[in-house]
Amino acid sequence: MEKLREVLKSVRIPQAGDRVYKDECVISFDTPESKTGIYICLNSFIGISRDYVEEYSQRTGNRVFLHMRHTSIELPPEKEIEPEKKIARLAIGVEGGFNP
Repeated sequence: MEKLREVLKSVRIPQAGDRVYKDECVISFDTPESKTGIYICLNSFIGISRDYVEEYSQRTGNRVFLHMRHTSIELPPEKEIEPEKKIARLAIGVEGGFNP
């Protein structure tokens, strides 16, 4: 529990003027859509890919990251709703706009 308290002291809450680089890694071109996603440092708010997290942590001492990874889910195709009666011809001046 004591180790957790030490680490939580380095976590900051982003203020209005802070930029959070969550769209792309600042070193490589990894994004949240990449296979491994990106890790956001909760002290400096920069995005780091999985390959560079350990090196960045050792160099800066920041050890708390938010892992962001977007996944897409394939939805089943929507069924088209067919009208009860097919419209054969349009009529002008008829109530409803057509005459089935």
